[in-house]
Parts: sequence; C-alpha cells; structure tokens
Amino acid sequence: MDGVIYAGEELIAGGDIFVQRLLKEKINFTFLSNNSSRSRRDAVEKLEKLGITGVTERNKLLCL
Repeated sequence: MDGVIYAGEELIAGGDIFVQRLLKEKINFTFLSNNSSRSRRDAVEKLEKLGITGVTERNKLLCL
C-alpha cells in the first residue's frame, strides 16, 4: 500500500478517490503489503488516519 495509496504519512493524490470508488461500486479488491509487522487492524487504522474510510478488516489485507 505504501507507494501506491500513500507514501509514508502522506496520501498519494487520488488514492482516497480510487478506494472510495471501489467501495461505492462494490468492486472486490485486495491490498497487498510486504510489511508483516502490521496487523489488518493497523492497516485499516492507517487508511482511516489518511482519510480513507469504509475499508474494514474484511477487505482483504494480505502480507506477502
């Protein structure tokens, strides 16, 4: 997600709009991460902190 939706602590322009569109259109999506130190809840909280709401732990948040 870092580098695609956000960069560090900054939202990448349009990242929020993209995720909201997926949610609105009920399009299934998966977030992938190479950071295994964060839980799914941590990832959701990070997105919320950046203003992206509606993503839940049920949305697939996978660590590779």
